[in-house]
Amino acid sequence: MSKGEPKDTYEDVRESLAVNFALLVAEDPHEIDDQTINIMKEKFSDAELSELCAFVCFIIASQLFGKILGLEA
Repeated sequence: MSKGEPKDTYEDVRESLAVNFALLVAEDPHEIDDQTINIMKEKFSDAELSELCAFVCFIIASQLFGKILGLEA
């Protein structure tokens, strides 16, 4: 599903927050604290944040599932 390397910078603040949130979830979800969520809530509605979390988790789970079964693109 990857469409290349992430950009170094994003002009859109919401896009930047979403990408960095996804990277944080993927790298160390234990680092997501109330402060992180509060920053996200400044730019995303509760529904949007829920959808972002669901999508990020779905993609990570899909990739893990494929890895476990040795699936290739």
